[in-house]
Amino acid sequence: MIVWNPLLRFVTLYLVLNELVNAFTGINSYSNALIKRSHHRLYSSTYGAEKTAELPTAYEWIAEERLELCGGIQWIDPSKIEGDEIEKLLGQLKKSRAENLNLQRVPVCPIDSVFVSGGKDQLLNFVSKRNIKMVQDLRDGVYGPPRFCAVLQALDTNRVASVGTMLNIVGMKEMKAKESDEIAGVIIKVAPEENVSVLSFENPKAWEPEQRLLGSDAYLIAEVQQIESDKNEDEGIEEEIEKLSKELADDFSAVRAMYLDKNGVVIRDLPDFDIVTFSWQLPDAEVVKKRDYMDESTFWKGLEQWQDLCYAARKAYKAKNQVKSLEMCVEASLATFGKMKYPIDREAYPPEYQKAIRSIEDEGAKEYACLETIDPVLTLQGVLSAPSHLDRLKLLHKVISSERKRLEDLMG
Repeated sequence: MIVWNPLLRFVTLYLVLNELVNAFTGINSYSNALIKRSHHRLYSSTYGAEKTAELPTAYEWIAEERLELCGGIQWIDPSKIEGDEIEKLLGQLKKSRAENLNLQRVPVCPIDSVFVSGGKDQLLNFVSKRNIKMVQDLRDGVYGPPRFCAVLQALDTNRVASVGTMLNIVGMKEMKAKESDEIAGVIIKVAPEENVSVLSFENPKAWEPEQRLLGSDAYLIAEVQQIESDKNEDEGIEEEIEKLSKELADDFSAVRAMYLDKNGVVIRDLPDFDIVTFSWQLPDAEVVKKRDYMDESTFWKGLEQWQDLCYAARKAYKAKNQVKSLEMCVEASLATFGKMKYPIDREAYPPEYQKAIRSIEDEGAKEYACLETIDPVLTLQGVLSAPSHLDRLKLLHKVISSERKRLEDLMG
């Protein structure tokens, strides 16, 4: 049993913050790592399913398992487009060229996150030669305006989503290596713009595994086409859109209120220091209105509000489980060594403490695995890939209403 005292609380909070900082500085090991505000991506130091559930290693498999919550995401392999896939893409490309539609030749950057059209500016940190070269070419005006297409990458199949978002570079900073003048990485500030469909890849060999294993600076180039807004004048559909929009706004407000309830399922177990930061990260309730969802031009604002809530809620769950695990580590260290020994070596603890720590982590992993209704990546990709505004509303409504029901069930 943990006996709370000021020293134990101080040590635990110190360890939590230290683990979060270490996790944040470590995410750049993957060349396409994303920095999207401090609450966007902080990997948990807890072992097991809780950690693997957040890694972008099984996106395509998870999307198939959660079809009802992710929609119909189409995946393509830039290096191995064949059969039905290439026929479909070539058909779209020929039709677009024949109709003289707005095609753009741009670099394509596979990444492990999804951006919302017209959303807030974001930061990206690139360390691979491929992405550094891409940014430098964009800076030098090789493609005109410094814009590229970001697409979601599924590492389990090495494929990418066929729908992405155009990102406009509005700021850039190069980072040099410590022992030379070589550029070791670039941090760019980007503004998400329109959603686009990827129609054809100009250089599919750039995505072959050998090129990436050799550290080649070749990056993908593709022809993309902006996804046009729906022009549906069916009165029945308009009524359905209005009904769904009202329910969406109501459900979002209800979900947010439950997460902010200090006696609720999440907040009540959070340390005092994190209740404040967690509430700051949740979007303002008054921002999302029925009209925001009804109008296609403002729908994306409401979608980004939901994405922000998903990131904040997931961080809160991870913080809660981290604290429980680290509290037990502190108690085990004090009981074993008579002091707090750091770094943590769990194998040095008595078996009963190791078992207790694993039990806490297993419970946290099970809880975290149930958060499929607050997925800020695959749900967003499903919405982007939906064929119409009505389909986007239906998918988002399904997700938010399911999360509302989950929370209501937990609260009894």
